[in-house]
Amino acid sequence: MLFRSGPWVDGLFTHSNMGIVTEMGVWLLPAPEVCQGFAFKVDRKEQIEDIVEALRSLRMNNVVQSTVHIANDLRVLSARRQYPWELTGGVTPLPDEIRRKLRKEAGLGAWNVMGGLYGTKETVAVARKVVRRTLRHLGHVHFFGERKIRWGLRMAELLARA
Repeated sequence: MLFRSGPWVDGLFTHSNMGIVTEMGVWLLPAPEVCQGFAFKVDRKEQIEDIVEALRSLRMNNVVQSTVHIANDLRVLSARRQYPWELTGGVTPLPDEIRRKLRKEAGLGAWNVMGGLYGTKETVAVARKVVRRTLRHLGHVHFFGERKIRWGLRMAELLARA
């Protein structure tokens, strides 16, 4: 059995060939009052089970409604740079010692998680508390919104000029 989530148009033209669709409306969700991201990292790769279980709880209780991204250190490093041939002397796969060094330099964990909270000011404030409480055994959770993102972009711009 196929379960669908959200709008779909697969059957739009399957009822009949006797008509021509000339107009259509799609209802979208209104923009939330508050949208806030969260991120955390864990240092041991064995903690993936704990991460998934904690996030499952947050999703099942509708605290976190966004997609949650979980990436290991290799995934994040490979998005930021090319393979460090100069550090490995041409050796593959990436040796654990160099992997740990690059992870530390980049401020990454073995697993890195990002998600989002959205809703009214009140619901997001409550969701923050629940997320922090649920994830505290894994590590420190960082929250960020538009102001922090704008500040970070501005700092990156200034550093690029230096």
